[in-house]
Amino acid sequence: SGGGGDRPWVVAGGHAACNAEAISRFIDAAVLGDGEQAAVDISDCIAAFKAEGSPDGRAGLLARLAELDGVYVPSFYDVDYLPDGRIHRVVPNRPEAPWRVAKRTVMDLDEWPYPKAPLVPLAETVHERSSVEIFRGCTRGCRFCQAGMITRPVRERSIETVGKIVAALDGIAATGRHSTA
Repeated sequence: SGGGGDRPWVVAGGHAACNAEAISRFIDAAVLGDGEQAAVDISDCIAAFKAEGSPDGRAGLLARLAELDGVYVPSFYDVDYLPDGRIHRVVPNRPEAPWRVAKRTVMDLDEWPYPKAPLVPLAETVHERSSVEIFRGCTRGCRFCQAGMITRPVRERSIETVGKIVAALDGIAATGRHSTA
């Protein structure tokens, strides 16, 4: 909960937030694009805001979030729609809000460590495997594929980094599956 009484902060991201206007009534902010550095920047922003005594409450933090790269704060924009429901234009209504929020893109995946203790659902089919992200994006560009369209450009981890990740994960033992032996 932050600055707005008991109302929790809702920050969305990932593929479900690629069209953040569709979920704008339910969120305070959306991270567009890759979230690795955005999560760090948002955490630092919130920590600084709280350390300063939460000036201007909820609106104060939203103003700071809006100034971060790749963060869309829906309440800081006025949206006009066409008669058929498509968006006609989106215009900032606050000086902190940029005219265009560009998505964040991590260009070098090797710079970001892979989770060493991934959260895994309690399901046998999940516990019998482990996964490693070896690349993002797709060269095919199929128009029906959300992941292929919004995670461009294609970025790959080096084979050396993939090998280190696999070794560090300790395979199935890191997924929560308990040995029956």
